Amino acid sequence: MERELLLIAIYCMVEDFCAQPEVACQLRRSGRKPKLPDVSLLSLALLQEFTGIHDEDDYWSYICKEFSSYFPGQLIDRTQYNRRKKNLSALVNQFRAQVAQKLPIPAPYTGYHVIDAVGTTAITVTKFFGS
Repeated sequence: MERELLLIAIYCMVEDFCAQPEVACQLRRSGRKPKLPDVSLLSLALLQEFTGIHDEDDYWSYICKEFSSYFPGQLIDRTQYNRRKKNLSALVNQFRAQVAQKLPIPAPYTGYHVIDAVGTTAITVTKFFGS
């Protein structure tokens, strides 16, 4: 799938996720609305996992070069993006968990784990249990 279509698909899923009342209340905060909306930021954070670009500087340069037309006047400074991404990491994990619950579990894979290896740390993303 082209990355543009992947970004659009992720954005639609994240928008539905953020519309849930229990998620929307976590996104409410006082003050000005951010230049880059939370839905867009979460979508870009999730897209990074599919690009294979692990370096934050390289990834943000890639986004600014390839996707600036998708977010006209909304792209923010790289450090602000990374700070907000870190602050929203619990929601990214909550989104992953909801998506994992909706995925079918093929019979031969019950009892297995999906592992996300980040650097030297392995994180269990989801566990498959037999019925």
